[in-house]
Amino acid sequence: MKKHIACSINIDYKKFEDESITLDAEKMELLKSTIVENLDLTEKFNERRTSYGLKHLFENVLGFYLSNMDFKEAMKQLEIPNNGDMVKRNVSYPVSESTCNFLRDTKGSTFYTNTKKESE
Repeated sequence: MKKHIACSINIDYKKFEDESITLDAEKMELLKSTIVENLDLTEKFNERRTSYGLKHLFENVLGFYLSNMDFKEAMKQLEIPNNGDMVKRNVSYPVSESTCNFLRDTKGSTFYTNTKKESE
């Protein structure tokens, strides 16, 4: 994960009543390590990719369900800032569009080597 200089230092997000964290600690750590290994950060927020869209990309890569809040919480724990929009359910992050396109196009292939089991 590349370092970034974002215009906001907000890492929190609004917790909506119908959202919840669904991952156990092991899967949360797997999600966070996959984010670190595969998501390049930029200096500007990518308004084309929200937490909801990014969570779908990582579901395809990891092969298990993520809630929107799971993804937002992982990004918060990694101290990746969001666009600070505390009114909307979905927030934007300073993520590289080309990295997102790569994640979309690979859909679970073996590019994230540190997160795959040795037996695979």
